[in-house]
Amino acid sequence: MKHFYQLTFILILIFGCSSTKTIDNRNTKLNPTSINQFVINGIHLGKSNINDAKKLGYTLENYEDGCKTIAKWDGQTFWDHNCNGLLESISITKYKSMPQSLKEMGYNFSLSYNEWIELFRKQGYTIEIKTPPHQKFVEHKGYECFTAKVRLTKYNIKRIDLNFSFQVGNEKSKNTLWRIRIVAND
Repeated sequence: MKHFYQLTFILILIFGCSSTKTIDNRNTKLNPTSINQFVINGIHLGKSNINDAKKLGYTLENYEDGCKTIAKWDGQTFWDHNCNGLLESISITKYKSMPQSLKEMGYNFSLSYNEWIELFRKQGYTIEIKTPPHQKFVEHKGYECFTAKVRLTKYNIKRIDLNFSFQVGNEKSKNTLWRIRIVAND
């Protein structure tokens, strides 16, 4: 039986004022033309399991109800949210180094909103603007912030969601990416 994986990808960009380490055998090279697969530090999202992570030296921890598991290594955390033993998600903030396999796909924390859109367009994604770029007052910040929501789709990838928010800026502001969250579900 063929499995189709749902992939959710969330980017949160912070606009305004706001060390790469060599990774041993976990740093799996990914051909940039294989954009529909996410292999990050030896973990293939949606396919690698808890035992695979353990063999690679990841530290495993139970989360919440004991069913969900996280695998941690070198500041990276992979999640099994579905309690099926598969690691299907990762969240990466700008305070950590972008994994090499994602860099090879063109992902870079310094890209602007417009550059992220163009990158995914070149990679063959269908782009749907869910919330057009605009300024929105954020109460806990006390000022207007750049906000936008984008949905991307591509054949077996059901969805990639991009969320931009929190700081002053616009579609052309560079070096403002705060977090990338990638989720692949079967």
